[in-house]
Parts: sequence; structure tokens; C-alpha cells
Amino acid sequence: MARKKQNGGDGGGGSPAWMATYADLVTLLFALFVMMFAFSEVDAARVEAMAQAMRGGGGGGARRVPQVSTNFGEGINNLIGNGITNMPVATLVASDEEREANAHRRQEELSNMASEFRTYFADRNLNEAVIVQEGENYVLLRFADGVLFDSGRADLRPEALEALDAIANQLAGLDDIEVMIEGHTDNVPISTARFRDNLDLSQARSAEVWRYFVNARGMNPTSVGAIGLSEYRPIADNATPEGRQANRRVEMRIMNVNPATNIARAMYSIP
Repeated sequence: MARKKQNGGDGGGGSPAWMATYADLVTLLFALFVMMFAFSEVDAARVEAMAQAMRGGGGGGARRVPQVSTNFGEGINNLIGNGITNMPVATLVASDEEREANAHRRQEELSNMASEFRTYFADRNLNEAVIVQEGENYVLLRFADGVLFDSGRADLRPEALEALDAIANQLAGLDDIEVMIEGHTDNVPISTARFRDNLDLSQARSAEVWRYFVNARGMNPTSVGAIGLSEYRPIADNATPEGRQANRRVEMRIMNVNPATNIARAMYSIP
């Protein structure tokens, strides 16, 4: 008797095992979409037909389908038939309104702060030596040459400490504020035993103000920054003595921090 030829491979015909799982998944998805479509129309006949199909199509005759309320149908239609776009809209609008209110409140706080700074420096006859400028989401304090430091030095003058104390008192307890301290020079080269060039001098001055705020006044070091910009951001013409004197300055940019858009850093990136 001839021997039967043995089958190779996986041992015979038929579909692979994974096809059963895949077919079940497709069936479940189809049933889900059928239910979504049926509820979106709220048609009693379709609901009954779907129920019969899910019960196997017989075995007891037609059953009475409970009435579906109109409100339920409208809710399902809004959620499924038209998508779920209707529900988040009110939340987003409220969130936008809240953000706008917070931005307005923050700007008012900065405006009040700028006004108090102007009054403080005017009362001490420093309104020309310390310029207060207000912008969107920031207040800028510009200290003229000689207010905080003597010429060619980076040690705070004793008279400057009172002004820095007043600023620190104003900022105390404000967690949503960042302060960037900028040192600026003119374009006349400097070379001393302590400072190699104007960059060294501008960095040392801004760092000295940073140390006073953080070490002496206990301000949060993560909310205070210091940078030396040397001669490269002048506000006047370095060709004249008056222009060079105006360029020798220290600036403090007090900025609101917005966690969502990071306004403070965005503002500082603007030249």
C-alpha cells in the first residue's frame, strides 16, 4: 500500500489562529458603529432591528421596544451624530476669558508698580537718573551712569543700596515676576587688572546687583537673572560724550511670568 504523503509546514489547512481574534475585533467595531448610527437617528424601528440581530434574529417573536426620550436622542445626536465639539466650546471660551482677565490684572499690577517707582525716585530727585518705562508685560528701570557704580568699578555704591532695597520690597512675595538685570557700557575699551574688557565690566556689574538681591535680600535666584551686554546695545550715539554717558547704564527688566506662553522670556527675546 502506498504511504500517504505527509504535509509539511504548520500541519494542515485552515485559517491561522490570529484570524479568529481579528474577526472578533472587526465584528465588535462593526457593532459599535451600528449602535452609534442607530442612536444618532433615534429610530425605534432601527433600534428594534438591531436588538433582534443581537439576540440572534428570533426565538420569541418581536418584543416591544421602550420609548426613547427626545432629550436622550438630542444628547446622543450632539455627542455622536455631530461629534463632541459642542461640549468643550464653553470650557474653552471660559478659559480664554479667564486668561484675558488674568492678563489685565497682571498689567494693572505692573502699572501700579511703575507708578510707585516713579514717585519713589522723584521724591529723592532721581527721576532723571532713574528712568521708569512701562511696556506690555514688563516695567523697565534704567539706572544712569554713576547711580549704582562709580566709573570703571563694579562695587555697589552705599547710596545705591537704599534704591535696591525699595525695589526688593516692591517685588517681595510676587511669585509670578522675573527680573533680568542688564549691564551696558559705551564703546571705549577698558583694560584693567580686574576687567579685561567692557564685557567683563558689564557682567560684573549685573552680577553684583544679582548677588545683592539674592544674598542680601533673599530673592528667589530662579526668578532673577543677570547678563552683561557690553557696548552692543547702545541707546545713544557713542560718537559724543553725552551719548557714551547714556550708554553706560544698568537696566532692570521686571517681567510678568505666564506659564502658558512664557511671556517673560518671550519679552526678553525682543531686542
